[in-house]
Amino acid sequence: MNEVFNQNPAYTILAILGTVLFVLKMALFLIAGDGGAEADLTDGGGIDGSDGGDSFSLVSIQSILAFLMGTGWIGLAAKQEWMMDDLPA
Repeated sequence: MNEVFNQNPAYTILAILGTVLFVLKMALFLIAGDGGAEADLTDGGGIDGSDGGDSFSLVSIQSILAFLMGTGWIGLAAKQEWMMDDLPA
């Protein structure tokens, strides 16, 4: 592992840090849930003012961590296994 780190420190840091944080986030999600406590915010008229977009977010912490994790591992695979240069990797 030390040899891989010395040859490709950026990909190794991205892979390890992304994986550790992703697994930690998933473990906390499984233990504590999503933290989305429901509240009745209606004003009596039955309209709560939400557009339904609260549950979907294109850019979230989990998607950023998954991107970092994937970039690190694919970069390491491209450099180590497929013997690509820096630019294509």
